[in-house]
Amino acid sequence: MEKISLEQLGDKLVENIKKVLRQKGKVASGDLLSSVASTVVVQENQSRLDILMADYATFVDKGRRPGGKMPPVQSLREWVRLKGLPEDSVWGVAKNIQKFGIPATNFISESIAITQQQMQEILGSGYTEQIEKQIAEALIVDATIDIKL
Repeated sequence: MEKISLEQLGDKLVENIKKVLRQKGKVASGDLLSSVASTVVVQENQSRLDILMADYATFVDKGRRPGGKMPPVQSLREWVRLKGLPEDSVWGVAKNIQKFGIPATNFISESIAITQQQMQEILGSGYTEQIEKQIAEALIVDATIDIKL
């Protein structure tokens, strides 16, 4: 049975996040893609894997429900330009997001599932159960793996 470090796990998870984002067509400027990184933090004999991403990754991952406030028009200007839309369509895009929301992509949970499967193939089922437990606990109590948006 092979051992794997937190650094290797982080690298694999980052690789999978980027792959899933590309597969889902969620690369406009490339800012989100280039912001995805991992780092291992060691404090008081404990190690933690942090996954870092641009702050708007939450909206790409979880989407946005319809209604509520209109998203900030300023945040959409670059996206509209990259999509080749007229500059004056920014307000309409923001209004559409307010009215219809943004569908979730679930790219984070999909990437974690892919990474878990890969780790099972590398490590075998015994270690995988331990990793799955740590990931589940981390997502609930922010302990072993932090995904920072």
